[in-house]
Amino acid sequence: LYVTALDSARNAVVVGPKTALERHALQASGVVFVDGAWPVEPFECLAQIRSHADPVAASVTPGANGELTVAFAQPPRAVTPGQAVVLYDGDRVLGGGRISA
Repeated sequence: LYVTALDSARNAVVVGPKTALERHALQASGVVFVDGAWPVEPFECLAQIRSHADPVAASVTPGANGELTVAFAQPPRAVTPGQAVVLYDGDRVLGGGRISA
C-alpha cells in the first residue's frame, strides 16, 4: 500500500494501491510564462512535475489570477501540492507555477 493522503482533521494516514497515486489533472497557481504573455486559449505542451521525472503530454487550460488546469494524456504518479509544474514546448520552457490541487 501507498500513502495517498494525510487527513489532519481525523489524525489519519490514508493508504491505497499504487494506482491511487496517479492523477489525471492538476491545478497550478502563481503561474508565470517566460515570454510574459498569458495565454487566452487552451494549448498542448509537455508538463513536468518533478525535476527528474519525464515530461508528459498535457492539455493546459488557462484560468484567472495566474491559475491554470493541466490535464495529462497519461497520468503521472505523486502529483503533490506545493511542488512545481513546468511547461515545455519541446526543450523550450514556456513557464511554470506551483501545484495547488
